[in-house]
Amino acid sequence: LASISLAPVAVMRADHPLAQRPSIRFYECAEFPVIMPQKDDHVSSLIHLAQAATSVTLDMVGSYDNLEFRNHYLQQEDAIGFDLPLSQTASINDELITKPFANSDIPATVVCLLQLGNRVLSVAAAKFAEQLVARLERQFPGTN
Repeated sequence: LASISLAPVAVMRADHPLAQRPSIRFYECAEFPVIMPQKDDHVSSLIHLAQAATSVTLDMVGSYDNLEFRNHYLQQEDAIGFDLPLSQTASINDELITKPFANSDIPATVVCLLQLGNRVLSVAAAKFAEQLVARLERQFPGTN
């Protein structure tokens, strides 16, 4: 139904030392504590791929499976977290900001909204899928 290529972003407090930059480099994250998504999270896999490709060692102080926990921790510390820009509007509050990585430091991932072949969606599911596609197209022009 739709697909989009997204690269992870860094999440930090609005007054973080890196917050005033338009974008950051992945190696700059090594200067600060990092809180990572759980190992089975796709964003975590992308961060680990970037670490292997760049030989950057991050100071991981913890992991999370709950965005509220991550956000609360980041509000209290000069730490950096990670997210996909797709979910940031739902998971970021007024005290936190996101920053893209410069020069494709972290590989992008493809997010797809799929429907099984030969399956007819219920009216509610079809309407929900239509709303998701419309939001993707508004938030990310060029969505397929």
